[in-house]
Amino acid sequence: MHVDIPVIYMPHLISKMQNKMQVDIRQQLSQALTNVNENYANLVINPRTELEVYPTPFLQEYKIYRVEYFNPHKPVLFYVGFVPGKPAYLLTSNSKNYVSLAQADDVVINSPQVAVNYVTAYLEVTRSMSELFYLVSSVDDIKFRPNLTDEQAEFREAIVTKYSSVITAPTAKSINNGYLVTAYAVREQVLEQYSITVSREGEIGSDVTTLEKSLPLLYGL
Repeated sequence: MHVDIPVIYMPHLISKMQNKMQVDIRQQLSQALTNVNENYANLVINPRTELEVYPTPFLQEYKIYRVEYFNPHKPVLFYVGFVPGKPAYLLTSNSKNYVSLAQADDVVINSPQVAVNYVTAYLEVTRSMSELFYLVSSVDDIKFRPNLTDEQAEFREAIVTKYSSVITAPTAKSINNGYLVTAYAVREQVLEQYSITVSREGEIGSDVTTLEKSLPLLYGL
């Protein structure tokens, strides 16, 4: 006999299902990480840890998880690629694993927008967590420190003037068997330009140019 469940209870049931899925993914991901990094495997199932799916529209099966352990004394953040039943790929500080993940997922980079999404994710999830790093889409995204000296303020204005028409959101153009993606980022107190080649199969070649050093920037976000 079919019984309709009153609509008033549906959000509660959906929430319970989502929580169960979260627990299941945590357990499976933890198990998959055991032979990769036992410490990270334990953090995944820690109650103080939050898991979020990082947006990767170019992936078919795998998902990239942003894993953040909220310890007031020593917070931990890392990224891992995973799909149940297949190997986990620890991505933080490991660009080779990013490419291996993409190829295991049969990624196809077939448009400039896919190339931009692929490289943007690459720069974020494979970065070292021991230093400040963030992408910038305009000069306004550069986080200068407050209360600068007169000399530092003049330097800031010179940087803003110099790069206001240079720094843009990541762009891609077609090259032989792939794309060339240009992006800008801040690493600690340095402004960098990235020229990254991407093949249709997801292979990556990276060239980094230092544009400015010793900028009076925030030391943390």
